[in-house]
Amino acid sequence: MTILGAEHGSFSWVLREYHEDDLMNRSPIFNMVTHIRLTAISSYQLNSRLDHFGRLSHFAVPYYDDSYHDARHLQPLLKLESLKMLVISVPNEVNGEVQWKALDKWVRKIREMDDRVYLVGRLSIFLRDEWESKMRGGECIWEWAIQFTNEWEGHATA
Repeated sequence: MTILGAEHGSFSWVLREYHEDDLMNRSPIFNMVTHIRLTAISSYQLNSRLDHFGRLSHFAVPYYDDSYHDARHLQPLLKLESLKMLVISVPNEVNGEVQWKALDKWVRKIREMDDRVYLVGRLSIFLRDEWESKMRGGECIWEWAIQFTNEWEGHATA
């Protein structure tokens, strides 16, 4: 799993010198990455193309506030054929607040057409806590996302 932070809203830091459209000049690392989890990002507007990651199957981004994190900007990621999960990680303190409403509406709408979008509540603001839990046999973010999303959808229909 690759864990990266993109505080400046850009993926231009990803092996910039090897980010070529020409397959012969592109770094082979792009075809080795299957999971990317961003721990921080200031905006969902991507300045780089993720289609260079030909095997990218799991992508996770944090969500804090709809003024910075407009979920509609994530929609182009769903064009990636290799993508199996797009996970939006929401800190527990955001649940039930005004910021949650825009994300909730977008995810419900998208999941009607594309069930690869998932939500997950963050149990801890410290990534180390999640990593230690996983190393002790706990679930990873991808497993949490499936469970969280199923419960979230269940509450909506109840």
